[in-house]
Amino acid sequence: MDEEKEITFFEELKNLRKSKDVKLIDISNSTKINIKYLEAIENGNFDALPNIYIRLFIRTYCEFLLIDSDEVLNKYEQHTNIKSKKFIKKTVSKEVKQQTPNFMKINKDEKNSQEKTKEPQTDLFKKTIISTKKTNKINFNQEYFYDNKKIFTGVLTGCSIFIIYMLVSYLSTEQKNKLEATSNNNNNEINHSVIIDDKLISEDDFDKDKLISETNKKLKFKVNTPYTFQITTREKTKIYVSYDNENGKRLEACNIIAPKDTLLKFDNSNNIYFDIWNSDHVEVAINNKPISKYLNQKNALIRGSYSPKNNRLYLKSYSH
Repeated sequence: MDEEKEITFFEELKNLRKSKDVKLIDISNSTKINIKYLEAIENGNFDALPNIYIRLFIRTYCEFLLIDSDEVLNKYEQHTNIKSKKFIKKTVSKEVKQQTPNFMKINKDEKNSQEKTKEPQTDLFKKTIISTKKTNKINFNQEYFYDNKKIFTGVLTGCSIFIIYMLVSYLSTEQKNKLEATSNNNNNEINHSVIIDDKLISEDDFDKDKLISETNKKLKFKVNTPYTFQITTREKTKIYVSYDNENGKRLEACNIIAPKDTLLKFDNSNNIYFDIWNSDHVEVAINNKPISKYLNQKNALIRGSYSPKNNRLYLKSYSH
């Protein structure tokens, strides 16, 4: 009796989506994920993208369908690990079959030559001893003691080497301590604004008394519309994005707590607005051209906008 074929987790996802009467194009339009990558996930074609994007897209896919993303990601890890182990096992077994035993063989001629050389070695050793006895006489013309000048030079050289060694060790220790202190300061700066709750960004976070700076910059590169505004997270952080539609009405695009290594893309032809919890947590770009250098306040809460009409970036930086 044939065993029933085990249903993979990505087939379960596909069946679940269909049972909810949801189309892939609906997920793609809502999440901005290219539909071909969603099809790749449902077909188990996980080589189409790097692992980090596959994980992010699976999580977004699950959140759209209101299912447990952590459980699905665990099944994804199990699936990829099993696939990897099968490949490794197959490769190793193939290599073992190809190996042939290699035994050391003794050449009879070499063995005979070794036995022949054993006899003259004794005579040679005796001759060497005799020769040593004949020449082992003290030559009183040789110098067996160093003069004072050579001793002083040797001591001075040794002291110089020791002093240089101690100086290098001291400088290395000082440099190490400075690096550790700098590292600790950087860690303290990062930890200062680590998210401690799951509260989304709101107007209450932007206190006018905590305003650090306000500026606007004209971008040095040309931006054609529609343009792509993208944010990549380097740490877990809070992000809010909205935009003006064709009628000039402002609409919310997202208000989320994004995990590390999240990529957000927004295609737009009008003004776009963004709030970012920490300037050090993100990389921002327009049409794949980075503009993060304008977010130059360390660990600052950022409220910004971009206008394609005059190609300007407007930024306000707040302290936490």
